[in-house]
Amino acid sequence: MLWCTFFDTTFSIADSNTGISPLAVGVDSENNLYLSGVCPFQNNIPIGGYTSPGIITEPVGFNLDGSGQTGFLAKFSSSGVQQWGKFTSGIIHSIVFDTNDVMYVGGYTNYQTQVGTPNTFQPNYINYSNSVLYYFIARFTLLME
Repeated sequence: MLWCTFFDTTFSIADSNTGISPLAVGVDSENNLYLSGVCPFQNNIPIGGYTSPGIITEPVGFNLDGSGQTGFLAKFSSSGVQQWGKFTSGIIHSIVFDTNDVMYVGGYTNYQTQVGTPNTFQPNYINYSNSVLYYFIARFTLLME
């Protein structure tokens, strides 16, 4: 094993609804690791303007209502050091990179806004069959660094 690190700071085996649930991992051409998942709680979250363990330097933009539908995306260096973490308006289930290290993700959300972008295939929410979850694909350029 080259490295292993803990990410969840408050998980309780007795109550699995309080911990982070990782869902997808992606690796870019420089061997940086990207982790996504679900974060259904508000305290001791290693996300946001992460600078070191326990220090969050900026507020997050999404309401953590305990519904389990708040996603996160975090980057770790090739040596296992967390670089940043951000909340997302959807739960990312798949992460891939193209040859230029552009990230593509797929997942679902229960948000009806803050997801679609103008001039895309389907930029606006459409409620098919009164669905609770809405599926999306997205392309990211990693300006968070």
